[in-house]
Amino acid sequence: MTAISTADATSTGAPARVAGTVRWFSHKGFGFIERHDGDDVYVHHSGIAGTGFRTLSADAQVCFTVRQTDRGPEAVDVVVVDG
Repeated sequence: MTAISTADATSTGAPARVAGTVRWFSHKGFGFIERHDGDDVYVHHSGIAGTGFRTLSADAQVCFTVRQTDRGPEAVDVVVVDG
């Protein structure tokens, strides 16, 4: 998957999706994703798409949207990319 800059937007005005690799994810429900085009991004289990218990495996390839918070960038709508 090609990395997409968070500054880009789709023609519909929706936030741009970003590709990355899970650096680590704790059993406590948080971790960090290494963006393919930039710095690491914090991820909380509530930002992972799906229902029930949500977790990520280290080195998993993911696609997500970056949301700016008062603590810095946070990955939301995180989806594991097959392949």
